[in-house]
Amino acid sequence: MTISPLKRLQITQVNECMKYGISMISIDEDTPNDASLWQSIRAGKYVHLIVSLEQLSMFNGHLPCLLGQFRVLLSKDTTFQALSATLPPHILSTIKRELLIRSDHLSLMLSTNRPNITYAVTPLIGGLHNFHNFNCLIPPNYSPPMIIPKTLIFHDNKLKAVNAAAYNNSHLLKALQTHGVVKHYHNDMSPEYLQQTYEDFVSDTGSCRILHATAGASTGLDIHCVSIVIQYGVPCNMSEAVQRGGCAARDDETFGQLLMMVEPWALELELTDKHDDINDPDKPYAGMIKKNSSKQDRTGCAVLRYIQSKTCLREFYAKYLYDETPADIVAVTSQPAKRRQNQLRDKNEHDILYERLSDWRAREHAVHPLQSVQPITWLCDNNGLELLSKTHPNNLRSTEEWRETCGQRLLEVINQFTSERKQVQNLDSVAKRACIEQA
Repeated sequence: MTISPLKRLQITQVNECMKYGISMISIDEDTPNDASLWQSIRAGKYVHLIVSLEQLSMFNGHLPCLLGQFRVLLSKDTTFQALSATLPPHILSTIKRELLIRSDHLSLMLSTNRPNITYAVTPLIGGLHNFHNFNCLIPPNYSPPMIIPKTLIFHDNKLKAVNAAAYNNSHLLKALQTHGVVKHYHNDMSPEYLQQTYEDFVSDTGSCRILHATAGASTGLDIHCVSIVIQYGVPCNMSEAVQRGGCAARDDETFGQLLMMVEPWALELELTDKHDDINDPDKPYAGMIKKNSSKQDRTGCAVLRYIQSKTCLREFYAKYLYDETPADIVAVTSQPAKRRQNQLRDKNEHDILYERLSDWRAREHAVHPLQSVQPITWLCDNNGLELLSKTHPNNLRSTEEWRETCGQRLLEVINQFTSERKQVQNLDSVAKRACIEQA
């Protein structure tokens, strides 16, 4: 039995396991009150049950409390797992305590601080109600076959999600405004609409490119092709930000970005030592909150530290999650080697190679899936091409980051040019020797 908190997540889990021939069923408030169905469940027709929290107990409350009450009812020998994409130390310790996890338990951890995600923070202009902040998402003259990067935008308010989607949709050509390029997603929509929207957004051939969603999408949607995740407005705590950011670039072939667009006050709040608590870094800025406390007072201190950070955001993630995965933290630990002098390419080759690199860039950009929203200089600007055309080939090397983008193909163009020039030089040398011998 798997205890799963959201209906959308339950459906995803059932569909995934059915691919492997595992007979499963989800049980929640929408499960039909059908005697034959429940009889088949009791008879063991389904080897795995996906159950919502509400079906376990009549109590209302926090997740660990509900599960803790259920855990006590089970035998000590019952295998019990706690699975989550976001388990910073202070939350993990609470789960271990409430679920009576034994000290000799097995812990398996995969990093969510993936190297193919870039983190950024920017202040909102004019506040949350100024949807002009979204003007960067849709090119002014957008029309197929131009491609908008698949973008998932999180809002903390259903009405804002709906209004923002309507604003972005209005920036499309009239003929495209009914094609579902921009949609909203929240739990008040009909199950049919939510299912159709999910399938459209997750499909490689779907029309939906921008999805405005509320919190449910961060834990209920399993999508592997999201290029951009935008948190619109300061999230309530860092744990929630990590959960939502994890929706970006879930496969190894996609590069993603988590952009946090925040209200200006988040950059201005004063943070002191009293706001740091190792036992609860997500504690509210005000400490104790009341029913009518403002958003500023309710916001967790860790996410405010993240927003105001002057250092590497990836490193901040790692420290918050206590994630020491070496592949996901890039740091300079030594001084770079001194450049060797007099290692420039022959001056006669500069202009020829520059022209060839410019032609390559034009061809590469013409077939790039994001050419409609990314300028040609995104591949490599003119200064970069000039530097490459002058640099001696012995000083060029391909880094892992370069190889994962278009850098490897660019290096192949340079190597091909170098090889051709060597052949010409060899032929010239042979011709000169022949002339000397004849003389």
